[in-house]
Amino acid sequence: MLFKNNIPKDWSSIKIILFPNPILRNKSTDVPKDYPIHDLIETMIDILELIPDGVGISSPQIGINLNAFIGFADQVFINPKIIDSRGSTNRYYEGCLSIPGVNGYVERHQKIKISWFDENWRAHTKLFKGFEAVVIQHEMDHLSGVLFLDKTDFNKIDGTGDLSRLEKSDVTLSAEINYPHIIYTPK
Repeated sequence: MLFKNNIPKDWSSIKIILFPNPILRNKSTDVPKDYPIHDLIETMIDILELIPDGVGISSPQIGINLNAFIGFADQVFINPKIIDSRGSTNRYYEGCLSIPGVNGYVERHQKIKISWFDENWRAHTKLFKGFEAVVIQHEMDHLSGVLFLDKTDFNKIDGTGDLSRLEKSDVTLSAEINYPHIIYTPK
């Protein structure tokens, strides 16, 4: 089965995948109900809690291309689907754990209605607004292999504004996130 290839042999070896690793460009698949989802969720929450400004993390960012992410306040989203995008859009200033040190403006819907499952496979549907809607759209983009860089004006990105420099930089395909105060140790 396909999902067996997505189960790490050792959860303690999980690292945040950094741009330009091609894993970040893969489209994720739905999480099967017999997947060990609690291990995945616990790992993502543990990592996110180590990053002071982190507000969300998706499973592709730890090398597992399954449709799951953690948002604000440890909210678990499994197999999320967009039902409706409402209202106007606005430009939001975003960054990404997989592209440390780079931020830019992204046009996002101010309201978004989604359906998803929680960690106990209970179905939910909710309309999110404002900041929560932005976080959900950012994380759902990861599940589709889309990065915020794909949606921003590169001339307005903090730093050099040169994407080719990012692709050829010293960021390696297997490096863990470079925050010197963060050491991930599973509980």
